[in-house]
Amino acid sequence: MVEVSREVGHLHEMVAAAYGIFAEARNLNLKPPLVSNSNFFHFAEIDEGDGAAATTAEDADVAKDMMLHGDEIQDSFTKIGAFKTAYIRHSMDLMEAITALQAPPVPTADVGSLQARRDQLRKDVYERNVVMKGLIDRLRDLQQALCILQGMDHANEDDVAAIASSRAMEEV
Repeated sequence: MVEVSREVGHLHEMVAAAYGIFAEARNLNLKPPLVSNSNFFHFAEIDEGDGAAATTAEDADVAKDMMLHGDEIQDSFTKIGAFKTAYIRHSMDLMEAITALQAPPVPTADVGSLQARRDQLRKDVYERNVVMKGLIDRLRDLQQALCILQGMDHANEDDVAAIASSRAMEEV
């Protein structure tokens, strides 16, 4: 039960990471002029040491109208890359959990008995096919003998089949 809840947690984190990537990509405006409309960028959180243009509450209104700089665009791509890394990590954790829960291997004794059963069934099918082939050959010989008795000793197989089907229709 704990493993299932852990897997559900991984799935939840993967979906959240994918949603974050889509939300960031949807809100990222890459058409000139580059305007900050991304919900991940809050200019009040950017420190002055990185060369950010606006850091105070008074500048927040002005910052919305400002163009994005190359560093800010790169920061957005870095966040998308971080989401991708988190998604890959959670995917790998989920795959490890799935492989850990795989069915235990079948014992070799069971495999041996299954192979013996398979071989026996193949042999039975082969023997039945041989018997059926023999029956078909005997029926063809009987059909040919009936045609000879009725005076058609030089008829080929196609004629025999046509005559047999027409006689069957007459009887019906």
